Amino acid sequence: MIPQEATEIWKNQNKLDPKEQERFINCENLVKLWTKELNRHDKEPSVDDMAFVYELFYSWQKPDKLERPVIVQAQPGFGKSVALKVYLRYMTRHDPLFGAVIVKEKLEDLEEVRDYINLDYIEGGNNTVFKNSNYAYLIYGYDYTKMTKEWHSKQFITQINFPVVLMTTKQFQLQAQKKNLGEFKEFIRHDKAKSSRDLMIVDERPEFTVEHRLDTDKLSDILNDIRKISKQANGKVQNYYKKMKKYVDKIRDRMENVTSDGVFELEPLENIYNLPVYLLRDFKNYATNEQLTNVKALEHIIQNGGLFSLNNYGEVIISATQRIDYEMTSYRPFILDGTGEKDIQYLAPVANENFKYFLFKPIKDPDYSNVTFHINKEYSLSKTAIRNTDDFINRAANMIRDIKEKHQNKTLVTIYKELIDKTEEALKPEIERGEIQLKHFDSGRGSNEFKEANTAIYIGVLFKGHLYYQTTAQSIISDIMSLNLGHQFKITKDGFRFEDRETQEISQKDQANTMIQEAHRLRMGDKTEPVNIYLFHKDPEVIDEIIDSFPGAKVKEFSPSEKLTGKKDHTDKLIKFFREMPAGRYYKGSEIQKSLNLNKVTFSRLVNSNRVKETMKSFGVKKEKTKFIKE
Repeated sequence: MIPQEATEIWKNQNKLDPKEQERFINCENLVKLWTKELNRHDKEPSVDDMAFVYELFYSWQKPDKLERPVIVQAQPGFGKSVALKVYLRYMTRHDPLFGAVIVKEKLEDLEEVRDYINLDYIEGGNNTVFKNSNYAYLIYGYDYTKMTKEWHSKQFITQINFPVVLMTTKQFQLQAQKKNLGEFKEFIRHDKAKSSRDLMIVDERPEFTVEHRLDTDKLSDILNDIRKISKQANGKVQNYYKKMKKYVDKIRDRMENVTSDGVFELEPLENIYNLPVYLLRDFKNYATNEQLTNVKALEHIIQNGGLFSLNNYGEVIISATQRIDYEMTSYRPFILDGTGEKDIQYLAPVANENFKYFLFKPIKDPDYSNVTFHINKEYSLSKTAIRNTDDFINRAANMIRDIKEKHQNKTLVTIYKELIDKTEEALKPEIERGEIQLKHFDSGRGSNEFKEANTAIYIGVLFKGHLYYQTTAQSIISDIMSLNLGHQFKITKDGFRFEDRETQEISQKDQANTMIQEAHRLRMGDKTEPVNIYLFHKDPEVIDEIIDSFPGAKVKEFSPSEKLTGKKDHTDKLIKFFREMPAGRYYKGSEIQKSLNLNKVTFSRLVNSNRVKETMKSFGVKKEKTKFIKE
C-alpha cells in the first residue's frame, strides 16, 4: 500500500516550498473538477472517494522516481478513467513541464481522451469558437487501408512536439516487445526546450507477458518473410537470411522428431543473441507489424528456448512466454486496474512477500450485498465437453431463456469465441429485442457496453492451454526464485491439474481473475438493484477466489432444468415436454406417459423428483389430480 502521505504533509503546509504548495492547490482543483464531471453522469462521490482521488492526484504529481510500479485498484465504475482525463487536461494547461505517456485499450476511447484534452473554446454565446490545441498526440497502429507506411513512421517523429502521447495497449505491447518505449521519454516544449515525459498511466493492464506460439508451418512462413523482405529492401537476399535459416532448421528439426504425447523442452540456442541489425532495419521499413512480431518471437525463442508438445491434431506447437513489463520501469508507471490484487501478472504466488508492485486502493471495500452468485459444480463446460454434445447450443439457449425469464432484466451471456455465431442465431429474437447481450471470453478488459445488464451467464471458462500456463509460470517465477518448474499434468473430471504447485496456482488464479474481470462489466458496485451471476466451474479453489473478490455477495447452488452436456435421460425428455407445452393447455398424465413411452411407475417417480418439480414451477405447470395444466 502506498503511504497516505498527502494529508500528513498538508498539516505542515506553512513549511512547504512553493512547488509543494502548488501541488496541493492542484489537488484541490482537480478533485472539484473530477466531482463535477461525475455529477454530469449522475454520480455523487463519497467523502472517502474524494480523499482517495486526492491522494491519487498528489501521487501523479510527485517527481520522485518510484521503486516499483503502482496498481491503482479502485472498483470498476469508481471514476478512475474520469480522473485520468481531468488530470491530463488540467496539467497540460497549468504546468509547462508536464508530460505523460497514456495507454488505453480501445482506440475510440483514446480519441475521446485526446479530444477532451485538446479542445479549447472561447465563450461567445452563439458565436462560441472551438479550436484544437497541441497538447495530446495519438499514435495510430499501421493500417494499409488508411495510411501509408511513411505516414505511420512519421508519427514517431511528430509525437515529440506534444506533452502527452497516447497509444493503445496493443501498440504499447508492440513497442515494449521491440524495446522502443524509451523513444517516448522526452518532448519539446513550446519554448523549444526539452522536458521529460516521466509519468506513464496505463488504464487497464495490458498483457505483461506475451506468449509466442509457433508451429512448423509458422516457422516456414517467418523464414519466407525474411527472404522476401531482404530481397525487397536490397534487391538481393542478404547473408542474414542464411544465418536465420540455420536457427530455424535447428528448431524445426527438434519439433519434427516429436511423435509422442508429453511436454518437451527446447534449450536456448544462443543465450546472448539479438536479431541482425540489417534485418531489423529492413523489417522496420518493409514488414507488417505481424511479420515484425513473428520475427521478434523467433529471437526470443533462440535466446530463451521454450516448451513444445503434440496437440490433438497431430501438430507440434512450441510456446515461449516473454515478459515485457520491465520496459516500463524507466517511467513512473501507474496501472489503473480494479482487480489488480488478484492478477497473476503482478506477483509470483510462491513469493507473496515480494510483490513487484505497490498496491494503492481505497481503505473501504465496496459492498456487494446486492450480488448473488449462482454456482454450478456439475459441469466444467470445457470446449471438449461442448464439442461432444451435438445439440449443446439449443440446450444452452433454453437455459439462458429460463434464467432471463426468472429475473426479467437485461442479460449478458459470455461464451467461447468459436460458438458466438451459432449462439447468436439461437437467441436472435431476444438479442434483437435488446433482452440479451452476447460477447465472447477474452474480448478485452475495460468496457461500459454491458453495465445496463443486471444478470450475467458465463458459459465455459477461459483456459488458455497447458503450454501457456507452464511457460507463463516459468517467466513470472524464474526471476524471483530460481526454479525449474515441472511439465507434468493430468486431465481429471475436474479439468487440467498441473503437478507443479506454482503452475497449478497460476492457472487457477488466471481463470478466476478472468471471471472477476468479466463480472465487473456489470458495474455492480454502482447499483442497488439485485445482480445475479451464473458460473459453471468444478474447482472449489477457483470459485472461492472469485467469490472472495466481492465482499458481501451471496452464494446459491444452481442446476439447469435440462442437462447441458452428455446423453439426455427420461427426466430431460419430460422437462422438454413441459417446456414446449402450450400455455392454457392441459394433458392427462396418461397422455404424457404414452407420448414419452414411459411406464406409470417411472412417470410418477420423475414427476415427484425435485428437479422436475422445480422445472414445473418455473414453467408455470401445475398438477391438478391427474391433469397437468400450463398457465
